[in-house]
Amino acid sequence: MQPNGANKNNEDQAIFSNAGPYLKRPDDTNKPSVIPKIYKLKKLEWVQDYFLQLTAYAIAHNEIYDTNINEGHIFMCSRAGEYQQFDLWPHEFKEWEQEWWNRVYAYYEKHG
Repeated sequence: MQPNGANKNNEDQAIFSNAGPYLKRPDDTNKPSVIPKIYKLKKLEWVQDYFLQLTAYAIAHNEIYDTNINEGHIFMCSRAGEYQQFDLWPHEFKEWEQEWWNRVYAYYEKHG
């Protein structure tokens, strides 16, 4: 399972919060998405758990607030100012949602 690849573009502007992960409604799409704050650059294969975390936040928000969040974006910026972006797009969301529930069920089978 691979997200739609890394997208590196130093011209993009990211909005960060000291509160950690939060929901933002991007101006360009007017669709809510989950955006965490991360400081060290990563390889695509190192961010798989971030995609699961984005998916879990979206599932919870959808359930509690009756929303339909089905995408997330990870912005990373090193202390040297290098920018990275990883995107979880709507066409990939169901696959990540299934992986999230597989992990939840595996946890409860082992510890429940």
